[in-house]
Amino acid sequence: MVRRKDDDPPLQPGQHFQIQLNFHQYGRDYRRLPTLTVDLSGILVDGVSADVPPLVLEAPAGAPMGEHI
Repeated sequence: MVRRKDDDPPLQPGQHFQIQLNFHQYGRDYRRLPTLTVDLSGILVDGVSADVPPLVLEAPAGAPMGEHI
């Protein structure tokens, strides 16, 4: 669960903010995947679903793939 700091001002409708997410799954090397789809359907804003589409991450051109990276 991610919460803002108590001293952070609340966001007004239409305002944006940036967050940083780090993905890690033990025993899995995400660098080997050409694409990764992140399901964001669990994001809630004020207890209501944010209705955010999945985030699709793509490896850059020339990224090493396979078992021996």
